[in-house]
Amino acid sequence: METDRFNAFSDGVFAILITILVLEFHIPVFKTGHLLAALDTQGPTFVSYLFSYLYVGTLWLFHHDYFSLLTRIDRNVNMLNLLMLFSITLIDYPMSLLARP
Repeated sequence: METDRFNAFSDGVFAILITILVLEFHIPVFKTGHLLAALDTQGPTFVSYLFSYLYVGTLWLFHHDYFSLLTRIDRNVNMLNLLMLFSITLIDYPMSLLARP
């Protein structure tokens, strides 16, 4: 397999995952003059988003650096990559659980 296709697929998964992370944010219900208090209730969600984003971003950088060294991709590397991407995509669920009050 060409390394370009391999990297493009992986980059797509990372991009979609980072986009999905922000979907946990919802517009808070608030009365006029109480926006700051309403946003304060979203603090745990923001912290979980921040940690998830940094985690996924760091793994993307690692993935990019490591796999750019390869000249050819075989089935075993593809399977390992899919397992790694699977484990990375699971980050949203536990972080959402931690953000719940």
